[in-house]
Amino acid sequence: MTQKLLLVDCEIKETKRGLQRSCYAELTLMKLARKHGFHLDRFLLVDHPDMRKERVEKVFSEGNYPGIIINGSSFLNPLYDELGSGRFNSTVLRIIEHAFESSIPLLGICYGHLMIARFLGERLPVRLLRVGFVETELTEKGQQHWVFAGVPARVLTPQFHAVAIREAKYSEVLAKSGIITQAIACNNAIGLQFHPDFHGDVDGKGTGAAKYFYETDFEFRKYHDLYRKFSRKTPVIEPDGASNIYATNNLPLLNFVSHCLRR
Repeated sequence: MTQKLLLVDCEIKETKRGLQRSCYAELTLMKLARKHGFHLDRFLLVDHPDMRKERVEKVFSEGNYPGIIINGSSFLNPLYDELGSGRFNSTVLRIIEHAFESSIPLLGICYGHLMIARFLGERLPVRLLRVGFVETELTEKGQQHWVFAGVPARVLTPQFHAVAIREAKYSEVLAKSGIITQAIACNNAIGLQFHPDFHGDVDGKGTGAAKYFYETDFEFRKYHDLYRKFSRKTPVIEPDGASNIYATNNLPLLNFVSHCLRR
């Protein structure tokens, strides 16, 4: 029987008919899974607001998942529980609690990373808008950690966020970009602010994720334009040699999957 990891898909879009799932994960994580031969069960967060702890434990125990991935979200806010985020944030926090109590390997990406930090009690309210590729530097602990195996000490990583953490008191810092903490680790959990799910061919035509989302996604383009306006810098949507950079950027995700399947 093929083992499957669980993807907690937090991408939600607001439409005239209400909240619906986004196609983001289908273009990123699901495509990477097919390309690299691993399997994901998809748990749509949009269908499970305010999920009780007992229900979380039942669903996740029955699946016997060797690992859990919580992806990003351009709709949900990890800082505040108002404006509709709270009923979904509560479900995510219960999933994270279950993963810690059960010692299930957990990977949080962007929003997922920040929710792990929130669960651990890290200080979150740092509004730092970043879009495009930035140089990320592994700490000494990051260079020794299995999740960054094969990743150079300095690497370009794709960013798409408006909130980040600076320092971490309750977890190990594995990577930084200036004042932004890009990666943390605590027990069985890994949090990545950058997007290891961005890859070099989201449309079957060789278009990289950052370029594709900039051209097709209003939120991505809005964040890019706001960052350019307030920072007076033009962020690099995709650098030269993007395909190789994406391949390196995918390594932490693939290392996490391999780690889970070897357990």
